This record gives sequence, structure tokens and C-alpha cells, in this order.
Amino acid sequence: MRRRTYLAALCTPLLAGCLGDDDTPAEVSFSGSGDHSEEGIEIEEGLTVIESVHEGRTGFMVKLVSEGGSNHVFAMQVGEYHGEAPSLLEAGTYRLEVDADGPWEVDIRQPRADSGDAVPDSLSGTRAEVFGPYKFEGEYDATGVHEGSGDFDVWIFPQDMSSRTLLFNELGSVDEETSFDHDGLGWVAVDAAGEWELTLS
Repeated sequence: MRRRTYLAALCTPLLAGCLGDDDTPAEVSFSGSGDHSEEGIEIEEGLTVIESVHEGRTGFMVKLVSEGGSNHVFAMQVGEYHGEAPSLLEAGTYRLEVDADGPWEVDIRQPRADSGDAVPDSLSGTRAEVFGPYKFEGEYDATGVHEGSGDFDVWIFPQDMSSRTLLFNELGSVDEETSFDHDGLGWVAVDAAGEWELTLS
């Protein structure tokens, strides 16, 4: 995460969304301390990933609220937090809402790609993260190991509004195997609060 304060004047509708050369919407970043609300977040249809950091001691929540009032929660944690979370969103203008009791940072990105890397043999980490894009081709076996006490959820997210693929949805310590089928580009999203490993074959 690049630690900076987002300046609205740097990216406005007059600049066509500040798209890069590959038509990927530009990442936007915000930072502050305590509760905050930010209007006018333009979202393209498809995959959106939010990385957030909180240095407070009590409740922390990050969500995007559509013009129709739909809530999409990307972080909900008590105390310090650093993680990434994805969602598939309809195109539109959203409001960013942050509930916090200390310093925080939020980066919003909308990954887009025409190709992906080979599916990795393994991934590991100690927090919620999103990896990719990868090029999936059919059936795979997966082994998940989690040493935390909270949720261990693993999904493959497309970049469009097609279906996600669930690998694991467990609580607490995990050492399990499963099989799954996924074709096309995908991002591996892991929601975990302790050390974890994911092996794919």
C-alpha cells in the first residue's frame, strides 16, 4: 500500500476516469483519522479490491454504498488491521464510508487484464490478501492450511460479473483438501487472520 492522501482534483470525470494505457481504472487512495465519508467514487462494473489499514484499538469498518443504498463491506475488524478484500460491483457512483477510532488508509483498485500468469503451485501469508490474475483451465486440487482462530475463506474471483468459485469456507484451524473447477482469468482471494498456506495442483 502506498501511503498517501488522495486528492480529488487529480482524478475527475473530466479526465475520463484517469484510465491507464491498458484501460484499467486508476487506483485511488484515501487516508485520515476517525470516521470519514467520501462521495463520488466512480466504479466500473466487475471486480473491485480494497486494501485498508487501521491503527486504532476499537471497531473499524470500510464499505462502499451504492446510490441505491446497497452496502458492500470490505473490512470489519476490532483493533489494528491490514488486509485486502474483493467484491463484484455494478457500475455506478458510490460513497466510501470509514468507521475508525484512529489513523487509517484505504486504497481502491479495479483490476483488469487480458491475460494471466500460470496458476501458482502455492501461496501463503498471514492476513487477508488478493492475488492474480491467473489463467485457470479446468479442474484443480487445493489444500488449505490455516493456523488462525477466525475465518478462513478462499474464493476465485473473475474480473467480470460471472460466478465466483469457492474453495474453502471454514472457521479456526484448517488442514483440508478439496477439488474445484474454474476456467478463465481469476484472482485468488484469501480471508484469514493467521498464518495460512494454499497449495494448488
